[in-house]
Amino acid sequence: MFFTLVIMVILPVAIFLVDKVGKLAAVSETSGGSEKPLPMNPFSTISLEAKAAYVYDVHFNKVLFSLNPNEQLPLASLAKLMTAVVALDYAPEYTTITIGGDAIAQEGDTGLRSEEKWNLKDLLKLTLMASSNDGAHAIATALQAINPSISDEITTTTEPFINQMNEKARTLGLTQTYFLNETGLDVDITKSGAYGTVSDISNLFAYVLQKYPDLIAVTKESKFQIASLDGKIHTVKNTDSLVDKIPGILGSKTGFTDLAGGNLVVAYDASIGRPIVIALLGSSREGRFEDMEKLVQASLDFLPLEDELLP
Repeated sequence: MFFTLVIMVILPVAIFLVDKVGKLAAVSETSGGSEKPLPMNPFSTISLEAKAAYVYDVHFNKVLFSLNPNEQLPLASLAKLMTAVVALDYAPEYTTITIGGDAIAQEGDTGLRSEEKWNLKDLLKLTLMASSNDGAHAIATALQAINPSISDEITTTTEPFINQMNEKARTLGLTQTYFLNETGLDVDITKSGAYGTVSDISNLFAYVLQKYPDLIAVTKESKFQIASLDGKIHTVKNTDSLVDKIPGILGSKTGFTDLAGGNLVVAYDASIGRPIVIALLGSSREGRFEDMEKLVQASLDFLPLEDELLP
């Protein structure tokens, strides 16, 4: 009778303990015990108009987000970044550039005048800031005429300079990027003036940022004044309307043509000495700015969580 009573008391307790331990084990197996769930990736909640986008941590050489990073798309005026790089590769920044009539004939008006003379570096600043087709063409024409390493013959085209742009792309490992002209303007209704991937453009912008920081720094301003060698003062407005809204901005470049749609690349400092480059291709004229605002905010939200979210 005594043993029967003991069994009747102990058995329910044992069953309860076994059941309890089993549930704890199941919780441990499914949730990792005390491990907390992963936070939501801020990039997962955004929708973009752009066909391709790339968020690149330059300091740590780490991609934080990408959308179609290897899709080759029209670059539009992002091509002028390479125009600037090649120009400074082949001529001192104090080289005098004269604006020719063929430059003035290029699409758009950014205030340049025929026969106006410029210091190369200042003209590059205006060209990048205002996305000046006149400036890009004048630079390409002048430099191939005075530098025999670009062209050893007189020519009325900028083809030798463009060849150097393509050679520089290969040197930098931008394997999916090539140029048909120095401005990025559409050649015709079916052919763009330059093509590349959003990952290539991010790497090119990071290169410019590192090698020519003074040149790109002007593009973080909403506007600035600059003088030609003739003493004419130009007030230049940035084609990027977002520059005043991005904290720690280091520089930016816009692009837009009928074939390309809206393109934009921006760099900002996430912390001192930690530049983040964000590039997008194939958006729309206004959509590129909306897309960039989303990507900047998502990257700012992502950085405190990156150790948990990145493999």
